[in-house]
Amino acid sequence: MQGVAFAHQAEHQGRGIERIEDNEIQRFGKFLELRDVRRSLPKQEINIDSCDGRTLNCGGGVTDQDRFETQLRELLRDLLKINSSVHSFIVTLAIIAATMLGATLSIFILLQTNAALHSPASGPAKGYVIPIGGGLVGPEILDRFAKLTGGLDAPIVVIPTAGDPDTYDDSVLERHPLRRHGFTHLTLLHTRDRKLADTAPFALTLKAAKGVWFDGGRQWRLVDSYLNTRTHRELEALLDRGGVIAGSSAGATIQGSYLVRGAREGNTIMMAKGYEQGLGFLSFVAIDQHLIKRKRENDMLPVVALKPELLGLGLDEGTAVVVHGTKFDVVGVSKVAIYDANYGAGPDGKGYYFLSPGDCFDIAKRKQIACSN
Repeated sequence: MQGVAFAHQAEHQGRGIERIEDNEIQRFGKFLELRDVRRSLPKQEINIDSCDGRTLNCGGGVTDQDRFETQLRELLRDLLKINSSVHSFIVTLAIIAATMLGATLSIFILLQTNAALHSPASGPAKGYVIPIGGGLVGPEILDRFAKLTGGLDAPIVVIPTAGDPDTYDDSVLERHPLRRHGFTHLTLLHTRDRKLADTAPFALTLKAAKGVWFDGGRQWRLVDSYLNTRTHRELEALLDRGGVIAGSSAGATIQGSYLVRGAREGNTIMMAKGYEQGLGFLSFVAIDQHLIKRKRENDMLPVVALKPELLGLGLDEGTAVVVHGTKFDVVGVSKVAIYDANYGAGPDGKGYYFLSPGDCFDIAKRKQIACSN
């Protein structure tokens, strides 16, 4: 059987799906494992007939890479219209089956329903979270943080743990953007020892805080130090009493329930075993950052395709969302991308769309809304 199934030439409505070699299937599989298709596949690498992503009716001609990606996104959206009890492994098999064998078998396998599987995202009911896309954090974001925490004299805890150094001293606070903006009451909180982070004395400083600021770096360091510790619970308690948690770059991504770019090996890996759980201040949400600056616009697409319960947020540099309950508004200088398995591809062929500063969004209903004062 090895190699035979992948070389099978299936007929659909009198037209053939051309032979796909094993190495091409492996590349296709890498996409399903969330590798970057655009970088790994040269133009014309995949030699298949052009097939409509919705109906799987095959037409003539060989697709180029961009058309293949658009069709695959459309196909993924339809394939993910399945019962929530079906594991994503079945989805992966169904994608291959649908691509190779046509619509009839795929419908039988998928048990598709009327809408893509998703769950209502939500943020803190009493407090606020402010994930920021990295880069220069402007005064419009810092002013909002100050207003929500109670002013420039409010007690703020700064957590630099995502950064490279193993140790920090208070000098990091003196050159911190919050200090330069005029915040007067900053306290440092840092450890690489999760046992220490799980103690009451270490987490005590959070009890009096009105706000917390996570600096950037690598999000896996925050997972190693704080996930499911006493410190984590005190952060949640801060939100429960109306406090504010902000964070930039890695400090933004860690706020979601699903963690992207968490791999120790490098930040180009979107889904990393053992580092897929964030601190969860936003439920059913995955957050990416440096979006446009680092040309990451397509990186979240396979994540929400394989996990359609998630809402994906892509934050560009200098741009934030201020989330309270199920609503957020965009603050800053650039764009925020929305990734939703229900969206599919827009008129521009892209599987995401942008919000701008001043726009508002309902993360539970997954739609843009009018902003209220």
